[in-house]
Amino acid sequence: AEASRESLFRSLQNRRTFAVTDKIAVAVYFSDQWMGEICTAKSPCTLHLKVQGTAPVRIVQLVVDGSVEKTFEPGVANVELKVRLNPGEQRYAYFHVLQQDGNRAWSSPIWFSAALSSSSQP
Repeated sequence: AEASRESLFRSLQNRRTFAVTDKIAVAVYFSDQWMGEICTAKSPCTLHLKVQGTAPVRIVQLVVDGSVEKTFEPGVANVELKVRLNPGEQRYAYFHVLQQDGNRAWSSPIWFSAALSSSSQP
């Protein structure tokens, strides 16, 4: 990724940011859409999470509409997860990561909008 001033502001405007308490890298995407975007889908989708931690990851929580929906305990510093979600039931989802050393990371959310089926379009 580019580290220029312009690319930093572009990332902030697109909500492709994450919060960390250490040098933890976090990326979340669905198909070709990244965290911070609004995804429209007609069927269940798979969220991909990639974490490059600075210590083993104790817990990864998938938070959907403000509630923890799934919890994983990977036990390794570099984590890749795939989680299937039904976009018609969720409005937004993000990941919370807790390492064994107490450091944390939070991804930007991905917002979901159920696609209209052809029978429900005017």
